[in-house]
Amino acid sequence: MIALIHNVSLTMFIALFCFASSHAQVVNDYTPRKTYDKNSKALINSILQQLPEELDRIKSRKRGEITQFYIERTAYLTEKVEEGVFIDDDTLQTLVQSVLRRITSNNHVKHPPKRILILKNPDVNAFCHLDGSFIVNVGLLGRIRNESGLAFAIAHEMAHFELDHIRKRITQYVENSESRAIKRSMSTLENDKVTIQEIDSVRKFIYTFGRYSRAREKEADSLGFVLFKNAGYNQDQAATLLALLDSGTYLKHRIADGLFSSLNFSKFPFKSFWLTQRPRVFSKKHSNTYIFSNDSIDSHPDALMRRSILHERVTNHDRPLNIQQTAFVNKAITIAEFESIESAYHNRLYDRCLFLALQQFNLYPKNKYLVTTIAKVFIDLLEAHEKGIFNFVVPAYTGNYSEEMRQVNNFVHNISVEELGEVAFNFLNNQTNFDPNKSDHYYLLWKICDLTRRMQVKEKVKERYRAKFDSKDAKYNLIR
Repeated sequence: MIALIHNVSLTMFIALFCFASSHAQVVNDYTPRKTYDKNSKALINSILQQLPEELDRIKSRKRGEITQFYIERTAYLTEKVEEGVFIDDDTLQTLVQSVLRRITSNNHVKHPPKRILILKNPDVNAFCHLDGSFIVNVGLLGRIRNESGLAFAIAHEMAHFELDHIRKRITQYVENSESRAIKRSMSTLENDKVTIQEIDSVRKFIYTFGRYSRAREKEADSLGFVLFKNAGYNQDQAATLLALLDSGTYLKHRIADGLFSSLNFSKFPFKSFWLTQRPRVFSKKHSNTYIFSNDSIDSHPDALMRRSILHERVTNHDRPLNIQQTAFVNKAITIAEFESIESAYHNRLYDRCLFLALQQFNLYPKNKYLVTTIAKVFIDLLEAHEKGIFNFVVPAYTGNYSEEMRQVNNFVHNISVEELGEVAFNFLNNQTNFDPNKSDHYYLLWKICDLTRRMQVKEKVKERYRAKFDSKDAKYNLIR
């Protein structure tokens, strides 16, 4: 017993030490995680090897068309792996794989999932691909507060797969000749020649499809909760997870000094009119999940009713929030918070990126990665203005935004090009933010000086950079 206690204490010490070490690293800097790519042969081959098994399960009079659909979707998924949209990180992968393994080992499932991938996408969502590949957006991992919330998201997707929802959905789509005609009609909705009959057909199809979707979501919630409960997770977190799905554009952490405090400078004070409310236009939420024909835990109707039903199913309030070491879970969540920023920038979601980065910067005001990313966003926006493509890279429609994220969108729209240049320059050109040992900061400041026509300062930045770094540095040939 003494030896057991000693080992447990040692394990906890190691976990706490690793968390403290990783926390110290993110305070000062952060290195974006690598992604799978065309050299990830093991993952690509495992996806391809799964295809024959999937094809053997097809039972339809339209077998040929469904087979072609599966072949195309499998090829699409491997292409996305090669393009680097899935994160390859041991910490994040261990977190999600351990949850998946625990749910699977504590339940009898007919169709065990084959893999779980982490998508570079800041949206708070998870979904199931047709071949049993579960996709978790890094935005979901960055938004949760404990392992149990993640567990219900994964259990919900396992339920979709176990209940054959995706296969049924594909079969229904292929076998229904009306659905193909509807698809053609939907592609012509913006055409002035579209008829009232075509619009009515589309409306009828969407309403019918919505009924099937709602029924399947309730089924997935029901079975998912059983899988989740059997795995021993905190049952209250099932309903909490559903509430999180609509929280991606809200602040996660309290901000003491205000979201824009880091953009207020003595030489160039923050202007309140930059946040003036623009006309609010409601629009459909954007989707960039990369994968077509999936079942998703997000964007489902009747969210309040679903949460109420889950609350009624809770029989135990004392289960642990985390099965894995809390320090490890917190470390993974922190990584995911930073990766959500990186994924927003990667996907050119500039207002979302700035919104997330300013939040983190309030928590980690010495973090050089955040300084770099915020400066990069400002540079990209300045270049977008210069190229005349600003309205293509910053959304005008903010119907699905929280008030705080709408303020970021207002700021980006309301600030003039000259003012944006001043904010960018003052943000990076100060002793608090600029790191003289980071070559990226020299390049970014040099670039800002170029865009704001500060030619003398630009030349000084170049001279100091060349004196400090040699020609082997990646930025050497860019700073001319």
